[in-house]
Amino acid sequence: MVFKRQGQSLIEIMIGVAVSVILITSAATLISVTLKSSTQNKFIQAASFLSQDLIDKVTIFAEKQWNCASGASCGIYNLNKGSSNHYRLITSGGAFVSAPNDETVTLDGVDYTRYFYAENVNRVNCGVGDITPNAISAPACSTPGGFGIAEDPSTQKLTVVTSWTYSGTTSDIRIVKYVTRSRNQVFLQTDWSGGPDPAAAPLTVPNNKFYSSSNINFIGIPGSIKLQ
Repeated sequence: MVFKRQGQSLIEIMIGVAVSVILITSAATLISVTLKSSTQNKFIQAASFLSQDLIDKVTIFAEKQWNCASGASCGIYNLNKGSSNHYRLITSGGAFVSAPNDETVTLDGVDYTRYFYAENVNRVNCGVGDITPNAISAPACSTPGGFGIAEDPSTQKLTVVTSWTYSGTTSDIRIVKYVTRSRNQVFLQTDWSGGPDPAAAPLTVPNNKFYSSSNINFIGIPGSIKLQ
């Protein structure tokens, strides 16, 4: 009597094991990628929040006086400019003031590093046209609206950077914003007795002179100009 046994051959078992390993490996990889993506999204959201928070504060800080004496509190406009000059904001007397170097903010047990820096802004048409990244042209512009590139002293470029490190890799979120003087008083001049002086234009600080005159009396009570 002959008995026949039916079952899987060794090769079939090996193929089944190989397929199972491939499927398990693929599933594990997919789960790992999904978890990593979810974690990175969490970091990105937190860093975006921190960057937006700082750019909002720096915007308020930027509304301080633009044209002031050296050493005074001049907002962002007396800071060392460029991406290598990192600043943070601290509060003093209920107001924001700048301080050098980065700051570390911890959210959900993760340390984020954030800072901001300021840059001067150049414009075409000798400082009154569109913003351009190009350097100031030579020779210098003589009249606003002319040909060439010149710095716009009323505009600053702000960049906020928030970075974090995960699994040995450092990532960051950057927000760029341009702020322009629109409401600040540049200066108040009340004495015109120095008379016209075209060589002194443009004036950057108040004095007792002006550019030119025609049919006016500027020698009298300080602060007054009388039409002839």
